[in-house]
Amino acid sequence: MHFRKKKVINRLSLAALLVMSTSAFAQDYSGVIVLGDSLSDGGIYGSRFTTNPGMTSVEYLAQDLGFQLTTSTAGGTNYAQGGARVASDSASTPAGFAQRPISTQVTEYLSKNGGVADPNALHIIQGGANDIFQNFAAVQAGVMSTAEFQSGLISTGSAFVGQTFNLHLAGAKYIVVPNLPNLGATPAFSGATAPLATQASQGFNQVVRTGLSQIGIDVVALDTYGLLNEVVAQPATYGFSNATDVACTTSTSLLCSPATLVSADAAQTYVFADGVHPTDAMHRLNAQYMLSVLKAPTQVSVLGIAPLAQAQGRQSLLLQKMALAGDSKWHTFATYEHSRAKFDEEADSRANGLLAGVDRLVGKNGQRLGVNVGYQNYSGKVGGSGSYRLSEPSVGLYFSTPMGSEGKSQLLATMSYGHLDYSKIKRAITLGAATRNEVGSTSGQHWSFGVSAKMVLGTFANGRFEHGPEGGLQYEDIKVKGYSEDGQLSTSMTFGEQRRRGWLANVGYRMQGQIRRFSPYAKVAYELDHTHGNDVRAKVTSQYNGFSTPAYVLDNGFRVELGAGYKINDKAQVNLGMSTTLGKTVGRSQRFDLGVQARF
Repeated sequence: MHFRKKKVINRLSLAALLVMSTSAFAQDYSGVIVLGDSLSDGGIYGSRFTTNPGMTSVEYLAQDLGFQLTTSTAGGTNYAQGGARVASDSASTPAGFAQRPISTQVTEYLSKNGGVADPNALHIIQGGANDIFQNFAAVQAGVMSTAEFQSGLISTGSAFVGQTFNLHLAGAKYIVVPNLPNLGATPAFSGATAPLATQASQGFNQVVRTGLSQIGIDVVALDTYGLLNEVVAQPATYGFSNATDVACTTSTSLLCSPATLVSADAAQTYVFADGVHPTDAMHRLNAQYMLSVLKAPTQVSVLGIAPLAQAQGRQSLLLQKMALAGDSKWHTFATYEHSRAKFDEEADSRANGLLAGVDRLVGKNGQRLGVNVGYQNYSGKVGGSGSYRLSEPSVGLYFSTPMGSEGKSQLLATMSYGHLDYSKIKRAITLGAATRNEVGSTSGQHWSFGVSAKMVLGTFANGRFEHGPEGGLQYEDIKVKGYSEDGQLSTSMTFGEQRRRGWLANVGYRMQGQIRRFSPYAKVAYELDHTHGNDVRAKVTSQYNGFSTPAYVLDNGFRVELGAGYKINDKAQVNLGMSTTLGKTVGRSQRFDLGVQARF
């Protein structure tokens, strides 16, 4: 899109700025569909509107998601065309090329797919800048009035809303809608024209915002307007040395190459390639921003699964303690626990905690009733470089009863309540040379109800070792309140309430011995996680409609436990135990516990 200094007409004009980048995450898309103008054009005219051979933001995004975008004219799913307006023919479309406004691109895409949008694909739709450019030029030429220009903003914004709604009606579930960047911050609009271009950008964005808000459909609404302002205001923070001039010496970035740059490093140090289009480095930064938003809901779903890290361990621990209480009137214990869990390369949990309890004999047949208190302190990763901290004070009740003729088998029922306090949830977002931290806090609650049992089926080694099955079933209900991050920038987000509930189960076989003062044990169990988290809802705080992505789903797998007790005297014993999972990818973990118990 070629601009002349005061005339703002752009031969191959194309839209206004911004879009996405970074690594893999739990939301899997079936593909990436792009509809737009020069900011997304993947090379319909042979090259791109940037510092070639760099790619556009949407191409970098697709690459990070594991896809290779190609233009629709080459059989691919990138329908964007430089110079395209929203629903009208464009004066910027070169001779010999078809007029393909965004409305036509949407029709082409849906027609190619039987009128149905792929519900599992990521759809990106952006545009509107070329309508502003060409109408602005018409006002300067005296062939359009200011009132007509303002009316055109409304009709163009409404048409853009209509095309976005058409995607939704056709079945698109994940629709990314970057707002129009601040055209007044670009080199093409300077001096007296900058405020007018800013007002036009704001006007178009407000029409789209109002229209999509009224329709109420889910979209990933991005604040690329705010992002560009932030970069232009402090370019050095993001690795740029120039945010006012252009990197290319050609009339349009479409013709720009390494040989036509103002300096050898301009593609990486300038924000703008030409009057309105980003350089390769800015396209990459745009991609990082967009993907950070897309990833965020699934990333923060780690908050809902962190409290599960020690849930099954606590149930097994209590069962072990109660088996040693015997027929004493009172029994007490205290245990230190440490666990580590890994959910993927970007999310994990580390927990340290104390659990103490006291129980009393309440029945003639050895039934016991007790109360326990605990305190767990969790920390871990959110999105690789981010982090969270969680404390969970808890209180619980438990009841146990011996089973079998000799009372060596045991049945245990438990319930507990924990208050969840997330004091610092940090998302670390890479934007060029900068790492921006968005911080928030929230709270929640954790209810747990369980029943477990162990049976002794036989002994060996002259009765010194016993063996038998052991298993448990727990219902977990975790609720994390919604929260907004503290910042007010383009990356700040608001997250809805999380709810994870369902069953944890384990079934295995245990062997335990008594060798003088030592009581070693070993257990192999299969663990099942049937807890399910709701899709986590989120939105960019400065924007309107939100979207949802799935929470982490934990794997089933085996756990191996080893440990031993040491009898201090007839009334007291210390215990040491450790375990690790096998065959799990999401939710693999290790546990360690050290405790003491006494009966009197």
